[in-house]
Amino acid sequence: MTNVHEVKILVVEDEAITAMDIETELSGMGYRVCGIADDRESALALFDNEQPDLVLMDIRLARGDNGIAVASEMVARRDVAVIFLTAHSDAGTLSRALSVSPLAYIVKPFGARELRTTIEVAIDKHRKDMEIRELARRLKASEADLVAAKEALAELAVTDPLTGLRNRRGLDQALDREWRRGGRDISPLGVIMVDVDHFKAFNDAYGHVAGDDCLRRVAVVLRDVATRGSDVVCRYGGEEFVILLPNTSDEGTRVVAERVVEGVRDIAIAHEHSDAAPVVTVSAGFVAARPWVSDDPEKAMRQADDALYQAKRQGRNRAVAGD
Repeated sequence: MTNVHEVKILVVEDEAITAMDIETELSGMGYRVCGIADDRESALALFDNEQPDLVLMDIRLARGDNGIAVASEMVARRDVAVIFLTAHSDAGTLSRALSVSPLAYIVKPFGARELRTTIEVAIDKHRKDMEIRELARRLKASEADLVAAKEALAELAVTDPLTGLRNRRGLDQALDREWRRGGRDISPLGVIMVDVDHFKAFNDAYGHVAGDDCLRRVAVVLRDVATRGSDVVCRYGGEEFVILLPNTSDEGTRVVAERVVEGVRDIAIAHEHSDAAPVVTVSAGFVAARPWVSDDPEKAMRQADDALYQAKRQGRNRAVAGD
């Protein structure tokens, strides 16, 4: 039950004698009346200054002011309990009043017992409503946090922790998605397989820490070359990478593959144990697949892999087109 001594009540009533009677009754019940007003201006001023917990609002105020409209302004400013006082109990008036605050109304004249009971019920109902709204807000926030956590976990599941690129699982998902899209749109899908030349020799000579740094720097080059929002760059495993280029022609795929080879060579990571160049280089095999004529995306991967093998056989540090 509500502790009456904790409740501040603002009385808005245009009849001075009625207002004083209400104040006397409320004080006798233990409530604290924080102000009495008879028109819109004074009511809103007291409302803002005193921050009441409950407003007893006469529907008709002095100077022709409308109590329902004033209560609506108060509720818009702050969540507050409102009980309407009215000598007019017609359905239309009460409906308009309850649309602003559905807690309660009292029809004049009323007695002290009715006033006490109505206030107690209204305050308790309002506080429970506030608790329910706060709980709903927290649940909504918790649900949003849960969704965000699930999305973050899903993203981690398809991300390579060393390079930040998509991992093999992420590649499989992207390949399936883009293959289906290419089949629907009748658009080619560029596939580039990239391998760091003589990476085992690099690791053996410079250590695994340097090897990890090398892979991260190669990954940066790949991201810098495949810049469209639809492009997908993945770490395929070890020192191998794959780039998917949706809606990209043979020539467009060739250009990206050659830029990858040039870009890695240009960052000039020393590699004294490579017969391809004195710096770290990559070999690339590429193909612009036609998803609308095949339901086998793995065939495109095999073609790009075969082209990568040919690039290595031809001396590495180059890009070769697949059949």
